[in-house]
Amino acid sequence: MAITGIGALLVELISGQRCLIPQAILAEIVPADPLQPISGAPQWLRGRLDWRGQQPVVVEPAVFCGQSDGDEVAPVRYAVIYALERLPGLNYYALPLAAIPRPMRLGMEDLVAEDDATLCELEAYRVRLHELDVAILDFAALERRLVGQLAAL
Repeated sequence: MAITGIGALLVELISGQRCLIPQAILAEIVPADPLQPISGAPQWLRGRLDWRGQQPVVVEPAVFCGQSDGDEVAPVRYAVIYALERLPGLNYYALPLAAIPRPMRLGMEDLVAEDDATLCELEAYRVRLHELDVAILDFAALERRLVGQLAAL
C-alpha cells in the first residue's frame, strides 16, 4: 500500500496565526515554561527556552511580519524546531503555540493557494486548508533573519 501525502502539523501561534509545519522538522512539543529574556531583542524574539541543556530562541513570525503587536495570549506549549540551514550557532529554535498542534497527512489537493495574498518575507505561501487561512513559513528565511538578529545583539 502506497503512502500518499506528507505529514504536517497545523499549529496556531500565540498571535493567532495558523501555520503548517512539516512533522520532520519538529524536535519536540514542550510545556510553556517561563522564558529567559534576551536583552535588547525586538519583540518577535520572545526569549530563550531552557530545553535539554540548550537554549533555543522562541520566535513569533507574525510579530516580525507586522501582523500582530506582540500582546498575545500566553503560550500553552512550544514547538522546538530543528534548524535546517545549518547556520553557525543555530541548532534549534521554537515557536510559541496557543493550542496543541493538530497532526495531519496532506496532499496537494488539500491546499488551495491564495494567489492574491501579500506575503511577509518569512512566509513561503499562504493557502486555504479546508476553511482556514494558513501560512507556510519560509524556514530558511526565518533562520537567516534569526541568526542575523542574534549576531546584532
